[in-house]
Amino acid sequence: DAGAQRPSDIDAVMVDGPGFPRWRGGPMHAADRADLVQINKVLNEHAADMPALYAPDPLFAELIKTGGRFSVMV
Repeated sequence: DAGAQRPSDIDAVMVDGPGFPRWRGGPMHAADRADLVQINKVLNEHAADMPALYAPDPLFAELIKTGGRFSVMV
């Protein structure tokens, strides 16, 4: 499988490809710096209309529960 193996893989692709602002460090880094509870809430709100695109991965709930961060995942 050639998919992302780590959150930092997603950050690298998004900063180099679609133009996610480099100063934010990528979407996973930005999520670590933001409030995961709020991000999860917004994703769930959007998922009501487009679940395939916006439904949050169960990892969000786990990180919120444990106080974890994407940056420590390797």
